Amino acid sequence: MAEAASSQAEAARSAYIHIPFCQQRCFYCDFPIKVVGSSPQDGRARDTIEEYLESLLEEIRRGGGGGFDVEVAAAPLRTVYLGGGTPSLLRPEQVRAVLDAVRARFGIAAAAEVTMEMDPGTFSAADAAGFRAAGVTRVSLGAQSFDDAQLAACGRGHSAAQVGEAAALLRVARWGAR
Repeated sequence: MAEAASSQAEAARSAYIHIPFCQQRCFYCDFPIKVVGSSPQDGRARDTIEEYLESLLEEIRRGGGGGFDVEVAAAPLRTVYLGGGTPSLLRPEQVRAVLDAVRARFGIAAAAEVTMEMDPGTFSAADAAGFRAAGVTRVSLGAQSFDDAQLAACGRGHSAAQVGEAAALLRVARWGAR
């Protein structure tokens, strides 16, 4: 039994956190998402996001499940992945709250890779800087194509130009700026 717990503790060094919100559903998507439209921080969409985050934070505080006792996991997480959906629809302070809860419950190693999926057109330079300040160290930018016709064909809500704009915003926020 102790060997199983030790093995499970070793496996508990990474976390995937699903943020299920999107402005629209892409044609190829089969992930569990909730479409919140183009104003995710207004009205009912905001309430839906806040309710989800309250539940998520409670789940993190309780240990996250997964079929093992997380109390045995002595080592901090080495990777955290905020995926979805479109996590960049959250506000930086919401991302900080999630990462703070993960840090308090499981620990996050000082040199951990904390990745967040971000879609072009869903964040500003201030948001990008705020995500970085919240603890995000790496971005997975949703740029399935650099061709507007292909983007439209797969139901993406952004243009090829917005991909370049998003990359520039990330450089300003100091992800790979040179």
